[in-house]
Amino acid sequence: MDAGEVTGVGPGQCVGDLLGGALAHLGVTRVFGAPSDGISGIAGMAHVRVDEPLLAATLALAAGRVGPAPGVALLPGRRLVVGATPGMRSAPLVVTDPEELLSLVAAWDRPAVTGSSGAGVELVVDVDLDAPAGEHDVIEVGHGGAAMTLAEDMRGVGAVIVAGPGVGRAGRVGDLVQLAHDGGMRIVVVPGAAGMVSGSDPAFDGVVTLQSEDLAMAGVSGAPFVVVSGVDGVELDRGPDEPPWSLGSQVLEVDPVHLATLGLRWEPPVPPMPAPSALSEVTASVIEACLAGEPGDSSPVAACRALGAVARRNTLLAADGGPAGLWLARVSTDASPGALRLPGLRAPGFAVAAAIAAALEGRPAVAVTTEPHDPFTAELLELAVAWQLDITVASWGAGTLPVGGVDDQAAAWTAALRAAGREQGVSEVGLGVDVSSTRLLVEAFGPVEGWRPAVTEGV
Repeated sequence: MDAGEVTGVGPGQCVGDLLGGALAHLGVTRVFGAPSDGISGIAGMAHVRVDEPLLAATLALAAGRVGPAPGVALLPGRRLVVGATPGMRSAPLVVTDPEELLSLVAAWDRPAVTGSSGAGVELVVDVDLDAPAGEHDVIEVGHGGAAMTLAEDMRGVGAVIVAGPGVGRAGRVGDLVQLAHDGGMRIVVVPGAAGMVSGSDPAFDGVVTLQSEDLAMAGVSGAPFVVVSGVDGVELDRGPDEPPWSLGSQVLEVDPVHLATLGLRWEPPVPPMPAPSALSEVTASVIEACLAGEPGDSSPVAACRALGAVARRNTLLAADGGPAGLWLARVSTDASPGALRLPGLRAPGFAVAAAIAAALEGRPAVAVTTEPHDPFTAELLELAVAWQLDITVASWGAGTLPVGGVDDQAAAWTAALRAAGREQGVSEVGLGVDVSSTRLLVEAFGPVEGWRPAVTEGV
């Protein structure tokens, strides 16, 4: 079956129609996977045939991270995955009632409803989708909790906002940045939200929970209070055997849709933006040391600059967790805000899977991987070739190093990436970065603790 072929039940008022309508209401247009125990497809959805369940789940969750809609996979055993947290593993919920099915699909990113620790849910659809719809209908899930406002004396006191990918999914990045500017607050993001806020914004202070010291260096644990919004819990909670991340003495968790209301009681003047934290200062010093290297040094900064230069005008830039993802999280580039996507958990094959999801939507896509490719990445590349998708693969550690300093290297790699982007099909560009240079980041911020496996059972 070709990618994009529409399958599923025909028109009519049955439970399957309502399920398709519920997914369409979320913005979903396609389902990855194969027919599953009597479910041949989902009404109104394009069906991308992927027979290997783990590949189908990887593609779906990567598509959800690309967004703005969640990704969906149909897996053996009538399992339906709806999510946006690559690497997510959750115990399936058996659903026997049509209304419960529609409710859980509508609340796919509400852990309090689904019981998941991430943005997503896995359901065993023990429901007759061909049964008459009856009194059931597509369900709209409201945002929990009342909107709140912050008092005037909570401005300019060194508060920190910890933001996650849910802010981007809700389309509230502008509200996040406005709150930070009006309240004199710094913004840090978890890996799943890297690239969501412009690195040039004075409120942006870096990516945390990637390395052992970055939260402390960002001043989060010592902040007078911390606002947490849109963070998938699994990116902060590492499981019962791991200590919880310290987020300061007072934590205010805010639904992204309520970010705009927090500062409604504030009056001019606007407090000054606090000074950058040690996280920002040390990051700048690491980058400066790379820029001061000898000509011919293998510069990860040059690779990041080249990738940022081509990530413009609707281009997706997706990187695997690892050396390339770590450097892209730390080095601010000229990439358009929202272009970069990183996984929040260990998710082999994520970069290529996300690029495939973008290419299926007609978006230019660059997948940033590290040589040698893991088996998932290799299999996904075979799918991309079979589906005749246009994708650029930028492989760190492959190819030769351009001569000259950082500027020369960045210019050469930028030209190669742009040329590859004009070609049809899957084009690979080797970025001859010595990945051992990642030791500079480890020396500065401690061992890498992000991109661990999810802690719950899975697909």
